[in-house]
Amino acid sequence: MHCPVCGKPLSRQEGPPWYCKSCSDSGKKTALDDLFFPDRAMNWCTAIHAEVWALFAAGERAKGGELYTTTFPCFQCAEKIKHNGIATVWYTEAYPDAFSRIRLEVSGVKLRQFDGVRSSSFERIFAVNRPT
Repeated sequence: MHCPVCGKPLSRQEGPPWYCKSCSDSGKKTALDDLFFPDRAMNWCTAIHAEVWALFAAGERAKGGELYTTTFPCFQCAEKIKHNGIATVWYTEAYPDAFSRIRLEVSGVKLRQFDGVRSSSFERIFAVNRPT
């Protein structure tokens, strides 16, 4: 296999992050993950995401409702959100897949980024009060 940036042979690497040693040695930053898996391989994901579990639990009550999630929904979740009639999606962290955002916007779903205590801060702030 050859690097799509510099064309030199790629060395064998057991796991991520994958990069081109030749590019790295010459000062270039080559994230081969981004080149080979621009969608972070989410199209191959077989997990049932929290958004889908929430839609299953809500059933017909989801229509016209609001969905709260930590990370912006992936494309598969966006499709299910649209088909279940969710009116607004609240999220804390952006998601690198622009297609899921476009899918929801085209469907008329309002997108709102939560601005306040971030999900990453939640554990730090409230863990001290959790029973052990």
